[in-house]
Amino acid sequence: MRIKFWQWIKPPVFEQEEQSRTAVWLHLMLLSIAFTSIIIAVTTLFISQTPATTSIALIVFIISVIALWFNRQGKLTAATFILLFSLLGTATYALYTGNGIHDTSILFFPAIIIFGGLLLRQRAYLVLVLLVIGAVGFIVFAEVNGWIETQFGSITDYGDSIVLSAFLIVQAMTIELMMGGYLQSLQRAKRNAQAAAESAQTLRALLNASTDPMFLMDTDGHFLDLNEALARAIGRSMIELVGKRSYDMLPPEIGRQRKAIVDKVVATAQPVRMEDHYPGRWLENNLFPILDKNGKVYRVAAYFRDVTSYKKAEEEIRTLNADLEQRVKERTAQLEFTNKELEAFTYSVSHDLRAPLRTINGFARILEEDFGPEFAPSAIEHLQKIRAAGQKMSLLIDNLLDLSRLGRKPLQKQDVDTKGLVHLIIESFSDETAGRQIEWVLGDLPSCHADSILLNQVFANLVGNAVKYTSKRENARVEIGGFSQNEETIYFVRDNGAGFDMQYAEKLFGVFQRMHSDDEFEGTGIGLAIVQRIVQRHGGRVWAEAEVDKGATFFFTLG
Repeated sequence: MRIKFWQWIKPPVFEQEEQSRTAVWLHLMLLSIAFTSIIIAVTTLFISQTPATTSIALIVFIISVIALWFNRQGKLTAATFILLFSLLGTATYALYTGNGIHDTSILFFPAIIIFGGLLLRQRAYLVLVLLVIGAVGFIVFAEVNGWIETQFGSITDYGDSIVLSAFLIVQAMTIELMMGGYLQSLQRAKRNAQAAAESAQTLRALLNASTDPMFLMDTDGHFLDLNEALARAIGRSMIELVGKRSYDMLPPEIGRQRKAIVDKVVATAQPVRMEDHYPGRWLENNLFPILDKNGKVYRVAAYFRDVTSYKKAEEEIRTLNADLEQRVKERTAQLEFTNKELEAFTYSVSHDLRAPLRTINGFARILEEDFGPEFAPSAIEHLQKIRAAGQKMSLLIDNLLDLSRLGRKPLQKQDVDTKGLVHLIIESFSDETAGRQIEWVLGDLPSCHADSILLNQVFANLVGNAVKYTSKRENARVEIGGFSQNEETIYFVRDNGAGFDMQYAEKLFGVFQRMHSDDEFEGTGIGLAIVQRIVQRHGGRVWAEAEVDKGATFFFTLG
């Protein structure tokens, strides 16, 4: 029985927070009413010996116990109605059998209105208020008509009824306003608490989703919060770690170092990043200060990340770079060796090959000049072919030497008056074009920044080709100009000469590559290769467009 009694004393608890809160309110009021009524019943029974009061008190006690039972079963509305309407009936009966409106039981009515405001919703509360006012009106009506005999004398009008009803209405309105504000505040607090709980739950989910250990500590290094990754890394539960000093879990020397770093973050309010290197492992540590409203550090957030894979990748990159540098050095040495061999070859060509070639040309010329009258015409023709072949070979050797020197000669870039340079080149072909009908068309030729000597060779080779391949045209036309396209200056040399088939355009700039035979047009096949080498050294490009027997256009840029 003792256990059951104490169970009845303890307020009920339900799953829903709002239901539990209302049940506690109702439980406390019912207990107060039950204890008060039983005390009144005992007092009136044995001391004042007023049976009517004793009966009323016992009735109130029984009603309170029934309401307590309903309250414990979670039937709060039923318990509330039983309590309030039973109290209303009991109070009305006490007034009717007592001193009417002047009886002390009249105080039950304000109490009922107060309890109703705390426990009932608006519609039920309105019904309760109307019933209370109706009960007041009934008691006054009964007293005016002499149904109630009181020791104070019966009242003769309804003035008291109106005053008391007005008081009860004002009280009900006040309680309703107060409860409305209270409920709104309660709802706001509930929403804020729910939002805070959801935010905390989201933050916790995010922290635990991270594979990087994270934690929050106070300025003395005590863990305040942490994620599951840190608990796994340390090998202890999150509950065990909260409140522990992080320094105490490290070797003494490392612990002192960590404390000094945390003290630095607290003192400077600046974040700190550092790396720890263990055998075969690197860890990146990051600490951030958290400031209070006064700008002082009161918390330190931290996380650390395993950057071993990044470090290994960096090491591999450094190894590859070192290997690449070594290869570059080796290749550079090979190129230097090759260049020296090429210089030796150039020297050999310029000296060893030219000497016998000069001998051949010299003796052929002597034979032709000194013994020409004695030779048959066919022999003279053979000597002339020997001399022509020697001269062509000499020119070929000169061109090859020029091509080999282009790669070694440093560029001497300067601002170049392109139009003036082209004018001089055209004048240099005046002897070669004497007696020919050539229309020279000079378009816009923007100035540029280039090696003037090499640029002169580019235009000279292209203009020379235009002059050569228009030699069979009665009315030749050579156009030289430039234009801008995609923020780039493009120069061109266009002619209406023999042209060529575009399917062979890829071979056009190769050494010894020719589109026409020597019988049609003489040449060594090196001029365009020289043009391409010079343009490429300037960081530019060169290309051609042509059609057989309709001419060709050569374009180039200088980077």
